[in-house]
Amino acid sequence: MKWVARVALLVVATIVSAELFMQVGALLIRDRSGTTSQGEITILCVGDSHTYGGGVEPAKSYPGQLQSELDRVAPGRFKVLNRGIPGFNTTNVRKRLPDIAERHRPDMIWLWVGVNDSWNRSEVDELEQDDGATAPRKSLFERLVDRSRLVKLLRARAYKTTVEQHAQGRATAHAFGPEQIPGGGIRFEMDGVLEQVGVVVIDEEPLDEIAKRMQNNYRAIVSYAAERNVPLGFITYPVPYPFANLANAAMQQVAKEEAVVLVDSFDLMSGFPDEERLRTTWAAHPTELHYGEIAKAVAREVLAHFPPSEGQR
Repeated sequence: MKWVARVALLVVATIVSAELFMQVGALLIRDRSGTTSQGEITILCVGDSHTYGGGVEPAKSYPGQLQSELDRVAPGRFKVLNRGIPGFNTTNVRKRLPDIAERHRPDMIWLWVGVNDSWNRSEVDELEQDDGATAPRKSLFERLVDRSRLVKLLRARAYKTTVEQHAQGRATAHAFGPEQIPGGGIRFEMDGVLEQVGVVVIDEEPLDEIAKRMQNNYRAIVSYAAERNVPLGFITYPVPYPFANLANAAMQQVAKEEAVVLVDSFDLMSGFPDEERLRTTWAAHPTELHYGEIAKAVAREVLAHFPPSEGQR
């Protein structure tokens, strides 16, 4: 049986060597996806699948249409980054915003997230609880696996296959839902790095607790932006259904308290016929029309903060 031990040792050595090679490589190679040209203004859009553009092509998402709106007024002056991740809750965004902002150094941030807090409590266990008790954290082995670049690489193929199927219309309606990803959780690629977030589904949680958690995360995000003197805006959900209304109320409350600019997408659609105002795509996501009206409203706020030059007006 010595040959079995030798084979096992060889496999382990190969895996360890590959992991070390990839970790060292990650330190030596810098991602340039976030670089901007001199004078370019970066608008960072973070959130869930509504920011991502669920139900429409990338160019028809609100960040995609926002880029078009800004280019129409001031070609080449603005760079819009879409960092929406389907399934994300407010905690997921709060935890990752510092890294995203450090990479891209945005001049303005727009936040659209909250509806998933009603069912997804992933990473909430890492927050200090209201009663002062800290919930158990992941084991050392689980944390090492999470940080393994080899594991992330192996997950990438499954992730890309799902993305390709979604683009070709071959995946189910919930292609980015946690139950559709092998192994569970949310897999996503951001700035060339593949991550996986486990989903903690809570069927019955008091609505006031969900609202409190959202408000706390919104406030933390507002504080982060304010400390860095980066203007921040909120976007509410346009289609009225219970958990969207809960998120909207939480955003409106914090926006009022903290004097944050808020684009009320429900109000934006009030002048449209019900047939268009209430129409949705998969999983109650907005239509191209909703995203377009939101993009126009956000563009107005962006241009008010960063007025175009005389030659661009």
